[in-house]
Amino acid sequence: MSQDKKSPLHNLFARQQPKVAAKKKVGKLLTSMAEEDHKRIALLIKKWLEQDEARAAKKLANSNKPKIR
Repeated sequence: MSQDKKSPLHNLFARQQPKVAAKKKVGKLLTSMAEEDHKRIALLIKKWLEQDEARAAKKLANSNKPKIR
């Protein structure tokens, strides 16, 4: 990721690093993990939205079928 475009989660980890007295190596690891978590969270939310859309489409398709009595 470029230096000028960091995620909010990355920035938070970078700001909090001095407060927990993490060594520079550990701090880099934590910020790296924060970036990866950010991406995984985005993928999970995308998956949930797609599942929700699929359920809504299925429900709509079922509601349009004529009912047999």
